[in-house]
Amino acid sequence: MSAVRIKSLPVAPGRLARPSRKSAVVQCSTPGPAPGPADGPNNNNKRGLKPGSGAGKKAKQPGLYEVQVVTPPPRSLGIYALPPNTQCGEEIDVEGQGYVVTTVVLQYKLRGGKYVRDHNRLDVQPTGRWLVNQMLENLIKARYVGPTGSQD
Repeated sequence: MSAVRIKSLPVAPGRLARPSRKSAVVQCSTPGPAPGPADGPNNNNKRGLKPGSGAGKKAKQPGLYEVQVVTPPPRSLGIYALPPNTQCGEEIDVEGQGYVVTTVVLQYKLRGGKYVRDHNRLDVQPTGRWLVNQMLENLIKARYVGPTGSQD
């Protein structure tokens, strides 16, 4: 069994346009501070990896999420039991490696006149990659403060 640890990072979530399938998609729009050590006790999840989490399985219940790395090439890390209120910007540890949640996807299907939860997915980036992306984004947004005019 592998341990899954969650750290919360303060990030203001934004909303994106909904895909054709009925989904609630939340993506981080404002960068938060760099992930650091968690405040308080170690938040290890004792449940860990759900047995039999194959490629054809779907995470349907609240608290079960398919964790997918979005950096090229995208790959699935499996189905994990995490708190149902897992949000963007939180850092999770999966099998000893740190990841930052960038997108939370909850998909629903219409069955019998009611929407039923069909799939839960967390899109994550490795912590190092997330930090590099945040630094590059800050460089792009930075204003040039230097001498104006021609430099001879």
